[in-house]
Amino acid sequence: MILPSNIPTYNSVPLIDLDTFEYLIAVRQPHWTLRAWELLRETERRWTMFDWATFVIHEPGRCQNLFRDFASAYLFSFEATLQVLKIEKPALDLRSWLRDQPAYDVICKGLRGLRNTGAHVRQVSVTPDHQRSAISRFAHTTTGGTTAWAWPELTAADLTALATPHLSAADLPLWNNQSADLLALGVMRHGVLALRSLLEVLEPQPNP
Repeated sequence: MILPSNIPTYNSVPLIDLDTFEYLIAVRQPHWTLRAWELLRETERRWTMFDWATFVIHEPGRCQNLFRDFASAYLFSFEATLQVLKIEKPALDLRSWLRDQPAYDVICKGLRGLRNTGAHVRQVSVTPDHQRSAISRFAHTTTGGTTAWAWPELTAADLTALATPHLSAADLPLWNNQSADLLALGVMRHGVLALRSLLEVLEPQPNP
């Protein structure tokens, strides 16, 4: 199928079929029932699509809104997973419970901070760094990697502007350093893994 001639296109790229694509992380046991798993699967799909885009789009300055929309959608789904969990477990003081979970680390807090900052304070779009390359399941070391994308740093002023910031001022240096080191792809993957660990804690565990 060919788009009308007045519609701008980007080359001819292989599109992932997300209906049949195998999940790597958001895989639940048959007896697990939390609805939040569906939001986690959505989060993983959006990480996958961002990964796919970095693999098929290499030209500097092209399709930047596509990357930004995928990244924004990821943040939305990440936060929605936790909000659905809060609804499903009304007796759970989610904020206090999360503080006690090892999986709820500075990267989880930072992802939520990006989402809240973008929603209430300022734009926090990903930007490409053409001096670096990212490694992923599609662009591994034998291909030389692919374009590196990263979120901007969060600042103390961002936290002050939020009613309930998830990061503390003491967290900022570690978050900004890890975000820069892992790049957007690595941070997204870490976030999906962390959410899986959180959901597993609230599901029935097998008898020893």
